[in-house]
Amino acid sequence: MSLIYLRHATQRDLSSIMTIIHEAQALLKKDGSPQWQDGYPTEEVFQIDIQRNECFVLMVNDQVAGVATLAHDPQANYQNISDGHWDVTD
Repeated sequence: MSLIYLRHATQRDLSSIMTIIHEAQALLKKDGSPQWQDGYPTEEVFQIDIQRNECFVLMVNDQVAGVATLAHDPQANYQNISDGHWDVTD
């Protein structure tokens, strides 16, 4: 039987988080998606998310199996949706 749960991420989880992110970046690239092909998200992004208690890890049998950030404040990039796409501005 598998033990599965969510918990707040800690700085000790950064290596596992970045492994997951790098695998996701490679999959997106393989699928032809431009998302996350510019180096984002960085380790520093996750360090800040962890400090803000907004980063969570999915644990499966005591190993990090997934990661998600749930921001408490509205994110400007996601405020406007037009024609089914976020209006992303830098």
